[in-house]
Amino acid sequence: MITRRAVPWCSVLLITGLACAACAGGDARSEWPGTMRDSASVTIVSNPATGVWTDAEAWALDQDLFIGETEGDPAYLFGHITGICVASDGTMYVVDQGASSIRVYASDGAFVTAFGERGAGPAGLGMSLGPCLMGPGDTLAIPDMQQFRLSRFAPDGASLAGWRFDIGSGIPIGWGITASGRIATQLRFGILGPAPPGTPDAIVWLSPDGSPGDTLVRFPPGDAVTRLEVGARYTLLAPTPTWTLTPEGDVWYGSSGAYRITRYDATGTPTRIITKPFEAAPMTDLDRQLIGDAIRQVFPAALIQNVMGGLHFAAVHPAYFRFLPGPEETLWVQHVVRPGALPEFEREAARFGPEDPEVFLADPRLRLGAPDWDVFDAEGRFLGVVAMPERFTAMRFVGDALYGVWRDDVDVEYVMRLRLVKGRGGG
Repeated sequence: MITRRAVPWCSVLLITGLACAACAGGDARSEWPGTMRDSASVTIVSNPATGVWTDAEAWALDQDLFIGETEGDPAYLFGHITGICVASDGTMYVVDQGASSIRVYASDGAFVTAFGERGAGPAGLGMSLGPCLMGPGDTLAIPDMQQFRLSRFAPDGASLAGWRFDIGSGIPIGWGITASGRIATQLRFGILGPAPPGTPDAIVWLSPDGSPGDTLVRFPPGDAVTRLEVGARYTLLAPTPTWTLTPEGDVWYGSSGAYRITRYDATGTPTRIITKPFEAAPMTDLDRQLIGDAIRQVFPAALIQNVMGGLHFAAVHPAYFRFLPGPEETLWVQHVVRPGALPEFEREAARFGPEDPEVFLADPRLRLGAPDWDVFDAEGRFLGVVAMPERFTAMRFVGDALYGVWRDDVDVEYVMRLRLVKGRGGG
C-alpha cells in the first residue's frame, strides 16, 4: 500500500542549465547567443537550440509531498483528478471528477474534509469537471461541462452563486485565472451554434455575472477539427492553439505547428514573440497504431467510425504540448511524447488516450505530454530543460512549489508536490 508521505524524491530531477542572473554572477544577456529586436513595438526573441546556463547554476525539483493510497482509507483514494487549488495558507483543494467531489487537505497532506455531491443542486457536480480556479478570499470556481456552469464554493465548502454558460454561443475548452481573480476562457464556435465553420476561437474575459466580456485574443481554431457538410473530420496531432494565462493577466499563445509563441498583454496587444529552432519529427506507422489503440480503449469503434469519420493523423508531430507559467515570470513549454519512439516497457505503462473524453469532439487532445519542459525567462530567453517525473501531470506553480498528479503503472492517481531548489547544481 502506498500512503501519503513528505520525503525527498529518490533521485533529484535537475533542470539543465537554469538559474537566475544573480546566481550566474554576471550579465546573463551578454552570454546569451540569441538575438532580440523590435518590430512594430513587439520584441522578437530568437533563441538558440540549447539553454544558456551551466550545471553549477541549475535548479532542481525535489518531491515534497505525496498524497494517495492504492487501497484503504477512501479519503486518500482518488478516481480522476482534474484540478488542484492551493489556498493562501497552503490548504489544498483537489477536484476528483471520479467522485464528483472536492477533497480538502492540509499543507502537510492530512485529509480535512470533502464537499460537493453528484447532482444538479446548488452544491451538485457533474462528471466532467475542472480545472480548479482559485479566486479572491480563497473562493473556488469549478467548470462543470456536464451541467454547463461554473460552480463556485467558499473555502469551507459552502455553495456560492454559480454562473451558467451558453455552449450554443461557444464551447469553453480552456480556462485561466489571474492573481486578482479575473477569469478568462477559450471559446470554440460552430460546433453546436450557428457560427460558420472556421470561425476563430476567442479568449474572453468573463464579466462579474459570468457572461463573456471583452475579447482578449482571437485565433484560428487549428486543423484538428474540420467541419464538413455532414459531421467533421478529426486530424489527431494537427497544429493546435495553445495558451496560458499569467498571474498578471497576460496571455502566452502559440499554434503547435511551429515553435513561435506570442505574449499579449491584458488588453490583447502583442508585446513579445519568442522562437526556438524546431525540426518536426515524422508520424510513423507505429505512432498511428499506438495512438489509435488508445482512442479505441476510450471510445467504442462505432462512435469513432460514425461520429469521427475514422481516425486521421497529421504528417508530423507538433512542436510542443502545452504551456505553464512558472516562478519569476518564467514560461514552461512541455515537449511532446512520440509513442513509437518509447521503449516497449514504457509504451505498456503509458496512457495516450484523450485528456478529457467529454470535450474530445470539440478539442481532440491526447495525453501526449512528455516529462521534459523548455524553460524561458521573463524576457523570452531559453534557459534550459527540466525533466519532471514520468507519468506526472503538472497543474500549477504556487511560489516555489509545483502541484500536479502522478499516475502509477496501473493508472492510479496521486497528488504530488515538487519543491523548486535554486542553484544547487550537481549536488
